[in-house]
Amino acid sequence: MGRWTVERLRARGVDVRLGTRLESAESSRTVLDDGTSFAAATLDRRSQTHPVVRAGDPPTAR
Repeated sequence: MGRWTVERLRARGVDVRLGTRLESAESSRTVLDDGTSFAAATLDRRSQTHPVVRAGDPPTAR
Protein backbone atom coordinates (compact mmCIF):
# COMPACT_ATOMS: atom_id res chain seq x y z
CA MET A 1 0.00 0.00 0.00
CA GLY A 2 1.44 3.37 -0.95
CA ARG A 3 2.29 6.08 1.55
CA TRP A 4 -0.27 8.46 0.02
CA THR A 5 -3.03 5.87 0.40
CA VAL A 6 -2.11 5.10 4.00
CA GLU A 7 -2.07 8.80 4.89
CA ARG A 8 -5.51 9.37 3.32
CA LEU A 9 -7.06 6.34 4.99
CA ARG A 10 -5.69 7.32 8.40
CA ALA A 11 -6.91 10.89 7.89
CA ARG A 12 -10.39 9.38 7.47
CA GLY A 13 -10.09 7.44 10.71
CA VAL A 14 -9.19 4.05 9.22
CA ASP A 15 -6.92 1.92 11.42
CA VAL A 16 -4.18 0.86 8.96
CA ARG A 17 -1.79 -1.80 10.26
CA LEU A 18 1.24 -2.65 8.16
CA GLY A 19 3.67 -5.51 8.69
CA THR A 20 1.18 -7.67 10.56
CA ARG A 21 -0.34 -11.07 9.92
CA LEU A 22 -3.93 -12.05 10.51
CA GLU A 23 -4.23 -14.99 12.90
CA SER A 24 -8.04 -15.19 12.98
CA ALA A 25 -11.20 -13.26 12.19
CA GLU A 26 -14.39 -14.72 13.62
CA SER A 27 -17.70 -13.07 14.50
CA SER A 28 -16.29 -9.54 14.11
CA ARG A 29 -13.32 -10.33 16.41
CA THR A 30 -9.89 -9.96 14.78
CA VAL A 31 -6.61 -11.29 16.19
CA LEU A 32 -3.19 -10.35 14.79
CA ASP A 33 0.07 -12.28 15.03
CA ASP A 34 1.34 -9.98 17.79
CA GLY A 35 -1.63 -10.93 19.99
CA THR A 36 -3.55 -7.70 19.40
CA SER A 37 -7.28 -8.38 19.41
CA PHE A 38 -10.05 -5.98 18.43
CA ALA A 39 -13.58 -5.78 17.05
CA ALA A 40 -13.78 -5.13 13.32
CA ALA A 41 -16.87 -4.70 11.19
CA THR A 42 -14.77 -4.57 8.01
CA LEU A 43 -11.55 -6.37 7.17
CA ASP A 44 -9.51 -5.56 4.08
CA ARG A 45 -6.54 -7.85 3.63
CA ARG A 46 -3.79 -6.84 1.25
CA SER A 47 -0.88 -9.10 0.44
CA GLN A 48 2.39 -8.40 -1.25
CA THR A 49 2.39 -7.47 -4.92
CA HIS A 50 3.01 -10.21 -7.46
CA PRO A 51 6.66 -10.17 -8.71
CA VAL A 52 5.62 -9.48 -12.32
CA VAL A 53 3.71 -6.38 -11.26
CA ARG A 54 6.57 -5.28 -8.98
CA ALA A 55 8.99 -5.56 -11.93
CA GLY A 56 6.88 -3.00 -13.79
CA ASP A 57 6.03 -5.20 -16.79
CA PRO A 58 2.61 -6.72 -16.11
CA PRO A 59 0.88 -8.56 -18.96
CA THR A 60 -1.93 -6.67 -20.69
CA ALA A 61 -5.06 -8.01 -22.36
CA ARG A 62 -6.74 -6.48 -25.39
